[in-house]
Amino acid sequence: MNNFINKNKKQFMKSYLFLFVSLLIFITLLVGAKTTFYLYLIIPLLIIALITLFKPSDYKEEQIMYEKYIIKPLICEVNGNFKMLKDKKIDYSFYDNAEFEKYSNPIYLSSYHKYLFFNSFAEIYGQLDERNIQFSEVAVGRDIDTSLFDGIFCCVTLKKSFYKDTIKIRKTKKIDNDESVIEITNEEFNRLFKVVSENKNLVYNILNSDNTKKILDLYHKFNNIFEITIKGNKLYIRFISLNVFKYYPSSDLFNKTKLKKIYDCTYFLFEIINVFTNIID
Repeated sequence: MNNFINKNKKQFMKSYLFLFVSLLIFITLLVGAKTTFYLYLIIPLLIIALITLFKPSDYKEEQIMYEKYIIKPLICEVNGNFKMLKDKKIDYSFYDNAEFEKYSNPIYLSSYHKYLFFNSFAEIYGQLDERNIQFSEVAVGRDIDTSLFDGIFCCVTLKKSFYKDTIKIRKTKKIDNDESVIEITNEEFNRLFKVVSENKNLVYNILNSDNTKKILDLYHKFNNIFEITIKGNKLYIRFISLNVFKYYPSSDLFNKTKLKKIYDCTYFLFEIINVFTNIID
């Protein structure tokens, strides 16, 4: 982490190197100027350079620097196959296809989904073992002040398809009454998760004793609950991250605690992907 901070601080400072060099050149010319013409030429340029160098950064500029010097290189530090698409965000219809809110918050029926507040951080895209992966930090709520979920949402394109079959692994919350909750042989797994599917044989095949142990080992390693939807040829993942990717105005862009949280969340996501793709594919 220290190497990452030092490396990207240098990159960050390079963005201002041109201004410093320009400023020195202007001052040198100013001192050596012997005619009124040179003074009229140099003084305005010097004023512009000083204003550019010392003017307060606004939120938008700081956000751009945060994405360029923190998020993008830190994601690459975890896995170099990924890049941030800052001009592209995950659409709500894409998120809605995983049907998370319908099952973890049954009071918000699917017919009302179009009224939900939804916001997405810039999409991060890449490949792991020839599987396309898209993820972002999203915020979902009934309105901007009523949060249903704040965390990482990810979609993995699987190598195989389950066609019309769907498996949902949810936290142990209330499930819609018309949904079939399937009990797994592992009691600890049943305490942490609820599994919903119309195809019991498929569930028992995927969530056998060996695979449920792998999932529980993953939970104990990070002590963080996640939710899963397996639908067609897609694996959807989400877990709470509490706006770890969101930029908050600060004098220290390279805060170690913040950077560690971003790194840990990204590493946790890749571990979930690795466990479940090995189980499924």
